[in-house]
Amino acid sequence: MESNVFLSLSAFLSGITNLLLIGFVLFKIKDPNATKIILYGLILALWNFASLGIYFSLSSQWALIWLKFYYINVVFIPSVFFHLVLTTIGDHRLITKRICQVNYGFSYLFLILSAMGMMTQDVNYVKGCYYPVGQVGDFLFFIFFSGTGIYSLLVLANRRRTTSNIIEKKQLRLLFVGGYINLVGIGSNLFCFISGKMYAAGHLLTGIYPLIIVYTIVRHRLVTIETQNIEILGRKFIYFGLSGFIFALFLGGILWFELAFRKLIGYNSLITSILIILTLIIFFQFIWEKMQATIDRYFFRERLNQEYMAKEISRKIASNFDREILLDTFLNSMVNMIHIRNASIILLDETKDTVQVNRAIGLDVIKKKTTRFKTDSGLIHYLIQSKKPIIREEVRNSINGQWREIKKDIEALDAAICIPLTSKDKLLGMLSLGEKMSLESYTREDIEFLSILSNEVGVAIENANLYQEKMTSFLNTIQSLLAAVEAKDIYTHGHCERVAKYSEMIATELGLSTEEIKKAKIAGFLHDLGNIGISDQILNKKERLTIPEFENVKKHTLIGAKILEPICSEKEIIDGVKFHHERIDGSGYPESLNDNSVPLIAKIITVADVYDAMTSIRPYRKAFSSEDAISELKRGCGYLFEGKVVSAFIKVLNKERIKSRK
Repeated sequence: MESNVFLSLSAFLSGITNLLLIGFVLFKIKDPNATKIILYGLILALWNFASLGIYFSLSSQWALIWLKFYYINVVFIPSVFFHLVLTTIGDHRLITKRICQVNYGFSYLFLILSAMGMMTQDVNYVKGCYYPVGQVGDFLFFIFFSGTGIYSLLVLANRRRTTSNIIEKKQLRLLFVGGYINLVGIGSNLFCFISGKMYAAGHLLTGIYPLIIVYTIVRHRLVTIETQNIEILGRKFIYFGLSGFIFALFLGGILWFELAFRKLIGYNSLITSILIILTLIIFFQFIWEKMQATIDRYFFRERLNQEYMAKEISRKIASNFDREILLDTFLNSMVNMIHIRNASIILLDETKDTVQVNRAIGLDVIKKKTTRFKTDSGLIHYLIQSKKPIIREEVRNSINGQWREIKKDIEALDAAICIPLTSKDKLLGMLSLGEKMSLESYTREDIEFLSILSNEVGVAIENANLYQEKMTSFLNTIQSLLAAVEAKDIYTHGHCERVAKYSEMIATELGLSTEEIKKAKIAGFLHDLGNIGISDQILNKKERLTIPEFENVKKHTLIGAKILEPICSEKEIIDGVKFHHERIDGSGYPESLNDNSVPLIAKIITVADVYDAMTSIRPYRKAFSSEDAISELKRGCGYLFEGKVVSAFIKVLNKERIKSRK
């Protein structure tokens, strides 16, 4: 009796925790990851409640009814989990998309097999509880469940191994642990076809998963959190409800046709049923997608909220001088705010005769890589000459030769409209937007607004290009100064380049943004710029420096910062140069800052600088071995050096060793 109470309590609590996860994400939902989290949490909750219904049914007939409901949910667990993994890591490759579709196909197959009686259709009554009795179909499903689950975890593990973003590493580690615990819990109960019994521990494990997910959302930003109003929430419930109804019709139609066909031919076998179902899935999926498109067309039929879009996009691209991040941000915003199927950006390069897609969302991977345009013909030539948007419908029925070529280019991009990206009456590139999910045409007001928005982005791109040119010019100037610095001290030749390289690698390992990584690299390169103001006799002295001489050397941080201030607008770079000799216990110079006051960029350069100094020959000592230098860094963790920076650097060095061995 105690085991029965524990079984019912574990299934009930796990179902409730998954429902709470759904409620939490529904009120905070903003990005695609959250939709899959909701769907997966719903399936887990209903699976737990269906299991509870089986165990404590009033009769075997009721247990069998609950068993049908049980299979409606459990067969989709591996498919939805794999889909959740792909969405989380942003894997949009064609091959993984096909694998995902195949997984859903198998889920439909097993669901229909269960409805046809080829999976568990009987229950045993043991010590006050009903338990399912398995068949061959259950064993096949267990193979599918295990294979898909293991592959999903391997995909997560591989992404975590290859990513350099420290935040993403933490997200993926927790998602891996949660997924592993969850799949083990469900898998243990799928052994019912062998043991004839389900286990309370299996349900409890599925209750731990939502707790891990909520922690990952709150602590490590697994999904972007934003409060939604009741109107939007209501629309989402209705949308999911209608989509679910269409899906139910899809499965019901397959089941009805399969039973009718099997009755017609008078032949009954598992292999025959599988072949018939797979054929029907391919046929009915086309009808289902058309019906789903009708729902999408209704729910996404809305006018562009121009004021909101302008404010959001302006906010996101303001002061962003990294062109790649700027383009990604802009493209994602357009897709999410207008509800379109695909979008892409093409940027012109005056040095090349052909151009290709620079950024794309929703565009086939092969098409993205192979679509190229000549700059003197077709669509690009038209935009260079007119600098006006062009709509697919306007050129579709044209018989003019030029328009036929433009039409061909537009169709290659799956575009409904192409808008020029301009700055100061100069064409920088093109924004290609696909059809709206509502299938509505772009109105004249839409086109005018999107043109204004694209011009704003064009100016931002031009500013980013100018910024990069300015930084290149700045670095060239500084490189000349550094050459003069290194010429004064023969023992530090190549030191600045190595510190820059180490600083870049540490910043990458820490998961900093692309812009921050660049700044860390530049600051590492410039950290000893102030040595140009220090006497050659002091820099090349073979004996230990006297106190006055050392005080003189300490001025190089301030000298370097003063040289940079008139020509460098990036405060972080100046801070890295100025404070790279500060220590987190306050024993450094020039201002004796403590842990919280020392900028992260300076902490990064400190570790890179100290390591390279220790492993290089100096007038007064031999070079340390890499192992001895690492030991010194570890010894200084917590009072001289930032622990997380040292840990990141050690990981970087280990990776470099592995690469060199290979």
